[in-house]
Amino acid sequence: MSENQTIAIGTLQEVMSIEELPKITKQTIIIETKSKWPKKIALDIFGDKIEKFNEEFKEGDLIKCFVNIQSREYNEKWYTNVTLWKAEKYQEELIPETTKSDDIPF
Repeated sequence: MSENQTIAIGTLQEVMSIEELPKITKQTIIIETKSKWPKKIALDIFGDKIEKFNEEFKEGDLIKCFVNIQSREYNEKWYTNVTLWKAEKYQEELIPETTKSDDIPF
């Protein structure tokens, strides 16, 4: 994994309707992170990635999102976009239970 990659893992909460913009198609999705204090994040998907995403994922899926974060200034205010460029289903790693001392075979 590149050190420049940003990853968010969360449950897909909502898939917004597709927006036809003048030069490109955009869809926004909302995920809720898996953490002690869950946060909701809006991620934008553009162009041909929309159809692929909608075929592979549904609300409630746990997904690993690879994103680009970009901010820009406009009229002395800053705006931030989080763009999804890759997503995959995520399986939480199960931690094996520790062996009890009376189960040791020696």
